[in-house]
Amino acid sequence: MTQLGGGISPRTIKIRNSLESELIKYNFKLVDANTKTTGKDFLDKIWKQMLGVPMGIAILTPEMRQTTVAKYLL
Repeated sequence: MTQLGGGISPRTIKIRNSLESELIKYNFKLVDANTKTTGKDFLDKIWKQMLGVPMGIAILTPEMRQTTVAKYLL
């Protein structure tokens, strides 16, 4: 999970790449809302993906708005 909108920060890209490398070792696949195009409601797609995975990882960085970080911490 990452912040929606705008570009992805270089720090987040580096974290995602490192995570993906580790996940592959354990036969996990990195999936986010941009991975699968359905043409349906974007937030509905995110919600369904979150409910259907065995593990979720939220990437929080100093570049993110505080309101976004607060939503993930609830």
